[in-house]
Amino acid sequence: MVHHVNSTLNRRAPVGDVQQYQTYGAARPLTTHWVPATCEDVDCEPFLRGWSINVTPLSEQDLATIKQHGYRYTVLSVSAEETLWIFDAGQPCFRASTHRREVGRPAVFYKRPGDWRGDPTGGRPNVLRPEDWVDDMATQLDRLRTEIEKG
Repeated sequence: MVHHVNSTLNRRAPVGDVQQYQTYGAARPLTTHWVPATCEDVDCEPFLRGWSINVTPLSEQDLATIKQHGYRYTVLSVSAEETLWIFDAGQPCFRASTHRREVGRPAVFYKRPGDWRGDPTGGRPNVLRPEDWVDDMATQLDRLRTEIEKG
Protein backbone atom coordinates (compact mmCIF):
# COMPACT_ATOMS: atom_id res chain seq x y z
CA MET A 1 0.00 0.00 0.00
CA VAL A 2 1.33 3.42 -0.89
CA HIS A 3 0.69 6.20 1.59
CA HIS A 4 0.42 9.79 0.45
CA VAL A 5 1.06 12.75 2.68
CA ASN A 6 -1.02 15.81 1.98
CA SER A 7 0.82 18.94 2.93
CA THR A 8 0.26 22.62 2.43
CA LEU A 9 1.73 22.65 -1.08
CA ASN A 10 0.62 25.25 -3.54
CA ARG A 11 -1.57 23.32 -5.96
CA ARG A 12 -3.74 24.45 -8.79
CA ALA A 13 -7.42 23.92 -8.11
CA PRO A 14 -8.54 20.76 -9.92
CA VAL A 15 -10.77 21.32 -12.94
CA GLY A 16 -12.79 18.14 -12.46
CA ASP A 17 -13.97 15.73 -9.84
CA VAL A 18 -11.50 13.35 -8.26
CA GLN A 19 -13.08 10.48 -10.25
CA GLN A 20 -11.82 12.07 -13.48
CA TYR A 21 -8.16 11.74 -12.54
CA GLN A 22 -5.52 9.03 -12.43
CA THR A 23 -2.29 9.16 -10.49
CA TYR A 24 0.92 7.57 -11.74
CA GLY A 25 3.66 6.98 -9.23
CA ALA A 26 6.79 5.08 -8.35
CA ALA A 27 7.61 3.95 -4.83
CA ARG A 28 10.32 2.17 -2.88
CA PRO A 29 8.47 0.85 0.17
CA LEU A 30 10.45 0.72 3.39
CA THR A 31 9.51 -2.91 4.05
CA THR A 32 10.70 -4.28 0.69
CA HIS A 33 13.31 -1.87 -0.65
CA TRP A 34 15.32 -0.89 2.43
CA VAL A 35 17.30 -2.73 5.12
CA PRO A 36 18.89 -1.61 8.38
CA ALA A 37 22.30 -0.04 7.85
CA THR A 38 25.29 1.05 9.87
CA CYS A 39 26.56 4.60 10.20
CA GLU A 40 29.41 3.64 7.91
CA ASP A 41 27.00 2.28 5.25
CA VAL A 42 25.16 5.61 5.00
CA ASP A 43 28.13 7.98 5.42
CA CYS A 44 26.59 9.31 8.61
CA GLU A 45 28.05 12.76 9.37
CA PRO A 46 28.40 12.18 13.13
CA PHE A 47 30.19 8.88 12.41
CA LEU A 48 32.51 10.54 9.90
CA ARG A 49 33.25 13.76 11.81
CA GLY A 50 32.27 13.13 15.42
CA TRP A 51 29.56 15.03 17.25
CA SER A 52 28.75 16.79 20.46
CA ILE A 53 25.77 17.16 22.74
CA ASN A 54 25.07 19.88 25.21
CA VAL A 55 23.02 18.20 27.93
CA THR A 56 22.81 19.54 31.41
CA PRO A 57 22.45 17.63 33.49
CA LEU A 58 23.02 14.27 31.80
CA SER A 59 20.72 11.66 33.31
CA GLU A 60 22.17 8.59 35.00
CA GLN A 61 20.45 6.42 32.39
CA ASP A 62 22.03 8.38 29.52
CA LEU A 63 25.44 8.17 31.15
CA ALA A 64 25.02 4.42 31.69
CA THR A 65 24.07 3.97 28.01
CA ILE A 66 27.10 5.93 26.86
CA LYS A 67 29.43 3.88 29.06
CA GLN A 68 27.70 0.57 28.23
CA HIS A 69 28.30 1.08 24.50
CA GLY A 70 31.90 2.08 25.06
CA TYR A 71 31.69 5.48 23.41
CA ARG A 72 34.91 7.50 23.30
CA TYR A 73 34.20 11.04 24.43
CA THR A 74 35.58 14.13 26.09
CA VAL A 75 33.62 16.14 28.64
CA LEU A 76 34.10 19.89 28.51
CA SER A 77 32.70 22.03 31.31
CA VAL A 78 31.36 25.19 29.68
CA SER A 79 29.92 26.69 32.87
CA ALA A 80 28.61 25.58 36.25
CA GLU A 81 25.29 24.66 34.58
CA GLU A 82 26.50 23.54 31.15
CA THR A 83 28.55 20.55 30.01
CA LEU A 84 29.52 19.69 26.44
CA TRP A 85 30.01 16.00 25.57
CA ILE A 86 32.25 15.60 22.51
CA PHE A 87 32.20 12.18 20.81
CA ASP A 88 35.04 10.99 18.58
CA ALA A 89 34.49 10.18 14.91
CA GLY A 90 34.38 6.55 13.82
CA GLN A 91 31.78 5.29 16.27
CA PRO A 92 28.04 4.73 15.83
CA CYS A 93 25.90 7.81 16.38
CA PHE A 94 22.93 7.86 18.75
CA ARG A 95 20.55 7.39 15.76
CA ALA A 96 22.36 4.37 14.31
CA SER A 97 19.34 2.11 14.84
CA THR A 98 17.30 4.26 12.42
CA HIS A 99 19.75 4.18 9.50
CA ARG A 100 18.54 2.41 6.34
CA ARG A 101 20.01 1.71 2.91
CA GLU A 102 18.35 0.66 -0.33
CA VAL A 103 18.70 -2.97 -1.37
CA GLY A 104 18.82 -2.15 -5.08
CA ARG A 105 15.38 -3.34 -6.11
CA PRO A 106 13.70 -1.37 -8.86
CA ALA A 107 10.90 0.93 -7.82
CA VAL A 108 7.31 -0.28 -7.84
CA PHE A 109 5.43 1.55 -10.61
CA TYR A 110 1.72 2.03 -10.06
CA LYS A 111 -1.40 3.71 -11.36
CA ARG A 112 -4.45 4.43 -9.23
CA PRO A 113 -7.74 6.27 -9.64
CA GLY A 114 -7.96 9.79 -8.25
CA ASP A 115 -5.42 12.48 -7.51
CA TRP A 116 -3.86 14.10 -4.43
CA ARG A 117 -7.34 14.43 -2.92
CA GLY A 118 -7.67 10.67 -2.67
CA ASP A 119 -8.73 7.49 -4.40
CA PRO A 120 -12.50 7.54 -5.00
CA THR A 121 -12.63 3.74 -5.30
CA GLY A 122 -10.75 3.04 -2.09
CA GLY A 123 -8.96 0.23 -3.90
CA ARG A 124 -5.36 -0.77 -4.18
CA PRO A 125 -3.05 0.80 -6.76
CA ASN A 126 -2.57 -1.16 -9.99
CA VAL A 127 1.10 -2.24 -10.13
CA LEU A 128 2.57 -2.13 -13.63
CA ARG A 129 5.82 -3.18 -15.27
CA PRO A 130 7.94 -0.05 -15.90
CA GLU A 131 7.53 -0.25 -19.68
CA ASP A 132 3.75 -0.68 -19.35
CA TRP A 133 3.62 2.24 -16.90
CA VAL A 134 5.42 4.50 -19.38
CA ASP A 135 3.23 3.33 -22.27
CA ASP A 136 -0.01 3.76 -20.29
CA MET A 137 0.95 7.23 -19.07
CA ALA A 138 2.00 8.28 -22.59
CA THR A 139 -1.35 7.06 -23.94
CA GLN A 140 -3.24 9.04 -21.28
CA LEU A 141 -1.20 12.19 -21.94
CA ASP A 142 -1.81 11.86 -25.67
CA ARG A 143 -5.56 11.50 -25.00
CA LEU A 144 -5.45 14.64 -22.83
CA ARG A 145 -3.54 16.61 -25.49
CA THR A 146 -6.14 15.62 -28.08
CA GLU A 147 -8.98 16.74 -25.76
CA ILE A 148 -7.25 20.08 -25.08
CA GLU A 149 -6.67 20.70 -28.78
CA LYS A 150 -10.39 20.07 -29.47
CA GLY A 151 -11.18 22.79 -26.97
